[in-house]
Amino acid sequence: MRTRTTALALACLALAPAEGAAQGGLAEVARTELNPPRTGIVAGLYHEGRLDFLDAWGTASPADSQALSPRQPFPFPELTEVLIALTVRALVAGRVVDDQAPIATYLRGLPPRLGAVTLDQLLTHTAGLDDAEPLEGLSWEEAIDRLPDEALFTAPGLVYSHSRYSYPLAARVLERVADMPLEELIGAAVLAPLRMERTTFDLASALGMGMVGGSRMNGDSARLVEVPLVEERQGLPVVFTTVPDVIQLVAALRGGAIPGRSPLAPPSAEDAPADTTGARGPADKFPAGPARFLDGFWLDRFRGVPRATRFSSALGFGAGVTVLPESETIFVAWATGVYPSVTSGFVLDGVAEALGLPPPPPPARPDPEAPGPAHPAAWAGTYRNGEFIIVLAWEEGRLLFFDGDRNLEVTPLAEDLLAAREDDGRIAVTMRLVEAGERRFVVVRNRAYALQPPEDAPGG
Repeated sequence: MRTRTTALALACLALAPAEGAAQGGLAEVARTELNPPRTGIVAGLYHEGRLDFLDAWGTASPADSQALSPRQPFPFPELTEVLIALTVRALVAGRVVDDQAPIATYLRGLPPRLGAVTLDQLLTHTAGLDDAEPLEGLSWEEAIDRLPDEALFTAPGLVYSHSRYSYPLAARVLERVADMPLEELIGAAVLAPLRMERTTFDLASALGMGMVGGSRMNGDSARLVEVPLVEERQGLPVVFTTVPDVIQLVAALRGGAIPGRSPLAPPSAEDAPADTTGARGPADKFPAGPARFLDGFWLDRFRGVPRATRFSSALGFGAGVTVLPESETIFVAWATGVYPSVTSGFVLDGVAEALGLPPPPPPARPDPEAPGPAHPAAWAGTYRNGEFIIVLAWEEGRLLFFDGDRNLEVTPLAEDLLAAREDDGRIAVTMRLVEAGERRFVVVRNRAYALQPPEDAPGG
């Protein structure tokens, strides 16, 4: 282990091992990304118990001459979901709630099918909730309180499908159980014990600590415009935090300092068994194939080793955390405008080299030997998720994807991945066909669509 640490420290020498040094290749790479809407970048790398570097480049905006601080707060809305999951798991460990029990145990008056969903299914986006837009005129609080059984587009536990309602509904359970606002509960359960003193849900406090507004490019005039900051986004409070605080949070997860289960916590004998639908499992939580979502993190593999990530591109900021749990490596970065992907890639390539990981695989190419779906004609039909619809047709021995205007041929791309192609061969849409229980689903991006009985299809 010491050899690895030494190798990583040597590799990071060019990455500015001392806070604020901004030496060597990293500073040069970061500065190449300092162009609108990205005017400032902050990044930090932690490995095996020490902070290898924490640095900042640029300014908060073109009009700002003051250099960005490595400890400057920024909004990270997606981190709120991680904090919700941690709070649930901590309360489960304390036997305050049961994440396998129906949420109707804690929220009275729910419709019967919705009430049968569990907290665990909400935290893994396997509850079967659709991703429909809230009804016009409803606040997010009203939308959550009025969710009907019809919001379930399939039975719980069958398939992964992102829903904008999953985490707000879990948050409502937490508030009801604790009888306090979510922000106060997370503060008491996570932020205060970890002394994350520069993390807050209060916008005024974050501004008082030096946070500035984000920015984006105005598409019409190619002019940089400020994005207003808000305290709530899609039904959840926005958390304002810093790179050191995010590193501290993830390091505590890795070390088991936070009670309860987490995808980043040390392995537990209670880890759930294998499952092929995207629900909890397999025993190896970091799959070799498509990424798995668990407790606020995307889990996959980076050059053959487990990796957990979470990114945000909201409120005029791009932020992300990347964790390589086996080597206790945590990389956190944010930028005004959009995420600093070049800087991030440079750092992670250096980490991979220091750890002796294999080189990155070549870009995926269409595999002419990929078998495609068995009995492709059986997949023809209308698939629905809320008001969103996908139509597959079987004509003249070909599976076709209707994009709202024309039919595009669907061909195998790799393993279970298929592509709907333009006439010139360019990929228009990639998708996965999933059979779970007795149901068929088409998964596009992070949303699953369930096959409808013919009588339920539009015009049926």
